[in-house]
Amino acid sequence: MKLGILGAGAEGSGLSALLASEDGIEQIALADVDPGRLGLARERFAQLEAGVALDATLLDAADSDAVAGWAAELDAVLNATMPHLNLSVMAGCLRGGTHYMDLNSGPFEVAGMIPYSDTIDAQFELDDEFAAAGLTAVSCAGVAPGWVDLAARRAVEGMAAVESITVRWVERNDGSELISTTGPDLIANFNMPTPKRWEDGEVVEVDLLDGEEVYEWPELGPITVFTGFMHPEMRTMHNLGVDPKRIEVKSGLSNGRWRSSRDIWIEAMRCQLAADEPLGDATLASVLGRSFIPPERYEEALAEGIVSEGAFAVCVEVAGSRDGRPVVHTQGLTVSLSEARAAIPWGTHMVYATSGTTPVVLLPMLGAGAISKHGVVGVGALPEWRRILELVEARGLRTWEKVEGES
Repeated sequence: MKLGILGAGAEGSGLSALLASEDGIEQIALADVDPGRLGLARERFAQLEAGVALDATLLDAADSDAVAGWAAELDAVLNATMPHLNLSVMAGCLRGGTHYMDLNSGPFEVAGMIPYSDTIDAQFELDDEFAAAGLTAVSCAGVAPGWVDLAARRAVEGMAAVESITVRWVERNDGSELISTTGPDLIANFNMPTPKRWEDGEVVEVDLLDGEEVYEWPELGPITVFTGFMHPEMRTMHNLGVDPKRIEVKSGLSNGRWRSSRDIWIEAMRCQLAADEPLGDATLASVLGRSFIPPERYEEALAEGIVSEGAFAVCVEVAGSRDGRPVVHTQGLTVSLSEARAAIPWGTHMVYATSGTTPVVLLPMLGAGAISKHGVVGVGALPEWRRILELVEARGLRTWEKVEGES
């Protein structure tokens, strides 16, 4: 089996390391437009001394013809780039005759922020073409969205009605400075400018402070979460075959003495006021991002003792009714930095949670022709959803489950 990963950044290179130890994989093709990023990923993979060949190729994901030529030799491709490149990569996979999956997409169009071409519904417009070609394209199949959709699918089974679906996720680092495992300019946009949720058939605005909640996380303890801005699950959860009245995603950050996202936002603002640098054409979100040690310097921060441990946790809570009684079914998982480093020598807890859940299971299944549904499909609507979830859980990730209301 020959599998491709487009995007050699944190998630893409991390997945290559995980796939290197999987059975039945003959070759991993890794591609990126940035020669430095691609070269670093190739060097790191070589240190694994894996028995799987890695083919590294310079490739622009925006060039669908180039993607088609590259993908034609592969059985399945994971797009680990950004949502604005999803349609280009999908078009390339169609012409190359290759199954496709990605990690993220926009839930709905937002004027001036999320163009329609970056949305899940734009991807579904290619459904007929993928089905006619006998190919499968799976949208939003990481951890959140992705694993949470699979877990929610299990929870809704047997429910007579679903009232709400709430996804919560947090990242914790013990850094003595602000540090990020994702693009720092994204941190403010997790919850701003205007938090939103799905409620009674439409997207509604939520006051930032009204959406604040202190959630008690197994192992991690209380960490504050806030309602998010346009997270994909507001759209992907509609693929489960149920019609919940409310869908909400909440997220939170904790970093050393800055125990909540609110503390972190204030510290980032303080750092930039103290720096007194010209803004130029930069957005406020990117300016705040300058306050953080970025993901590409995480290794350096570890070596210098700025950070030594971290964790990512996510859960999905489904509230509804079963057998005439209200029930709340919650499932979650937690990944520590030390666990991530054991699986991916250069990985972080965020990378391992993303790549070590749905992608490492689903991409080989696509490549082996083990997914029966053709066309464009959400991961929670796959006929094999239960098998995928079982295989993810069999990998030894720390998961937990709580059901309230059943006798």
